[in-house]
Amino acid sequence: MQQLSIPYLPGITPHTAPDALTTRMQALAQHTLAHQPWPQFATDATISFRIAYTDDRIVLLYEVQERQIRAENKTINSPVYEDSCVEFFIATAEEGYYNFEFNCIGTALGAYGNSKEQREFLPDTLVKAITTHSQVALIANGMYHWQLLVQIPFVVLQNHHPGKWPGLQCRGNFYKCGDKLAAQHFLSWTPIDAPQPNFHLPQYFGYLQFERQ
Repeated sequence: MQQLSIPYLPGITPHTAPDALTTRMQALAQHTLAHQPWPQFATDATISFRIAYTDDRIVLLYEVQERQIRAENKTINSPVYEDSCVEFFIATAEEGYYNFEFNCIGTALGAYGNSKEQREFLPDTLVKAITTHSQVALIANGMYHWQLLVQIPFVVLQNHHPGKWPGLQCRGNFYKCGDKLAAQHFLSWTPIDAPQPNFHLPQYFGYLQFERQ
C-alpha cells in the first residue's frame, strides 16, 4: 500500500499570504496522480499535489494541466465533482472518513461518513473555514493550467479529531475528476480495483504519516 510523509511547515499562521505559502509549499516533495483505474476514461491530463501541516491546519497545493475546464458550481457543498475537480479523502480513525472536494475556482464540498451512500455534508459554517486560492491560465497546445492552494483547519475535522497530529498515522487518498467535462476522467494517487468509477473505497486508501515536529 502506498504511503507518504506529511511534513510540518513552521511559521505559518492564518494571516500568511497565499503567495508566500505557495512558495513554501513548492519547496516540498511533489506527488502525482499516476493511476487511471478505469481505462475507458483515459486522459492526458497531468496532476500533482503537495501536502503539509502547520500548528492548526492541513495545507494542500494542487497543480493541474488539462484540455478543458469547467467551473459552474459556486456555492458551498454544491456538486463540484461535476466541474474540473480535485479531491482529498482522509480517515483519522478506524471508522469513517472525510471527503473534501474543490473545483478549479476553489468552491469547496465537505462530507463525512462510512461510504459513498452513508455520508452527510459538513455544516456550511465548518466548510467556510476552509480557505482556497486558485489561479487558472490557458497555456501552450490548448492546455489549461490551474493551481489550487487549500487550507483545512483541524477544527473542520470535528467527527474524529485526533487531537495530536505530530506522529499520527492515518489513511487517505487524492483524486482528480470532472463528471460533466466533455472528456470525463478519474485519476487517483493509489490504485483502485472496482468495476465502475468510485473514489469512496477506503480499502484502497494509502497511509499518511504526519512527521514529528
